[in-house]
Amino acid sequence: MKVVKRHCDPQKNKVVYFIFENVQAKNGPKQKHNYIIIIKQTKIMRTELNIKIIDALYNAFSTGDMPTVLGLMHPEIEWNEAESNSLADGNPYVGPDSILEGVFARLGANHEYFGLQDVKVHGMNDNMVLATLRYDAKVKATGKSYSAQAAHLWSLNDEGKITVFQQFVDTKKLADSEK
Repeated sequence: MKVVKRHCDPQKNKVVYFIFENVQAKNGPKQKHNYIIIIKQTKIMRTELNIKIIDALYNAFSTGDMPTVLGLMHPEIEWNEAESNSLADGNPYVGPDSILEGVFARLGANHEYFGLQDVKVHGMNDNMVLATLRYDAKVKATGKSYSAQAAHLWSLNDEGKITVFQQFVDTKKLADSEK
């Protein structure tokens, strides 16, 4: 059996097909039989990949590897901080540079430390991933520490780039630490 044609169409329905040719000769002339094998990328495969991408983002963030964090984002990513969060003043942040300057740089400037704890990543349908976690931080201006429950909803495109981020967090706890 040999492959005579291979087709990959990841932009549309993610179906890959191969046409195999099987040449048989049994007591007579050779007969050709073509077989089409269709391999479809399953939702489970896509979900597992999305989980790995978001996991890689959190691992990079925890080590301060901002080039990796930003590199996982689509150039037109839309980033939304939770309503009533002081960082929501720039919503939506569009693009990695906007997020770096409007969110990450401000977090670093305003906190003695800011870390993510107990991160759990959950796969969802429609190229979405939910992460549940806690923020462990201390505000420089007030000296107040906080441990705030949070959830992050991520959307990815078919190429595995992050296109949308939505934060959900205990904004009262954040606001109280800033006063």
